[in-house]
Amino acid sequence: ILSGTGGDYGKIQYMKEEFLVENDNQVFTSGAGGIFKPGVPIGKIEKNQIDSQLKVNFFSDFSQLRFVKLRSFITQEN
Repeated sequence: ILSGTGGDYGKIQYMKEEFLVENDNQVFTSGAGGIFKPGVPIGKIEKNQIDSQLKVNFFSDFSQLRFVKLRSFITQEN
């Protein structure tokens, strides 16, 4: 799970599995949430050497956005 920070980077909050993550690894959408198609490149990892926090430097410059489409949905329980 990648969360925004209000800045020009995001933070990885959760990963489904344990992976060896290194600087400059590329981050792609998984498609798991059903909102984004899988395989869309998002950015590159920058790993903080002190606390091992994972930061993602985005490929896109979000300051250039003029409009944002928000989608809201409710998951159904079976």
